[in-house]
Amino acid sequence: MKTKLTPLFAILLAALLLSVAACGDPENHSTDSSADSNAETNVAGNPADTLASSEGITEAATALPVYPGDIDLDLPEMKETPKAILSVKNGKILGMETLDKPKDTEIIRNYTDFQANYGVVEGIDEAFFEAYVLRLAHSAQSSGSTHYAVESVTPSDSKIEVEIIEQHAAMSTRDLRYHYVLVAVEKAHAETPFDVHITGVQLAS
Repeated sequence: MKTKLTPLFAILLAALLLSVAACGDPENHSTDSSADSNAETNVAGNPADTLASSEGITEAATALPVYPGDIDLDLPEMKETPKAILSVKNGKILGMETLDKPKDTEIIRNYTDFQANYGVVEGIDEAFFEAYVLRLAHSAQSSGSTHYAVESVTPSDSKIEVEIIEQHAAMSTRDLRYHYVLVAVEKAHAETPFDVHITGVQLAS
């Protein structure tokens, strides 16, 4: 005996099958959503992802997604001039950030060469270069609103430990600029290898 499906029953069965098909693939939908989320995270970027070293420079980058008040950072005073921002702690110049790459060499050994590149900067003069040289320790392409401060320079016989703070503005500009960080190093360590550590900090608005 053949059973005939009524039109109403056929419609209900079709609707049920469509509903099952639509709901039966939740894992694929969540995977796609997760992939989109990851893609957005990668586009936004982590502060450490944008770091780029000069040749021969070893560094370890640590990104801290926190505000300065949440961590214990003894940030140096930053003194800005037209071509440089000095990092000064307890009256001592630790280094400087600049958008102008040193010409011809990664070491500035005398005041004449410094002045030709960066002009007059308070605290850097003939007397400074009697004891120190300025060496390029780090370079990075990032927003023009990002700033770098040399937090500490600790020399030893085998290497110089350099701690640099990468400060990200609350509202970053979309321009890309190369930033160069030069470190004040005693003449006796003018050729000593660097071990550079970068800490990224997101500044509060």
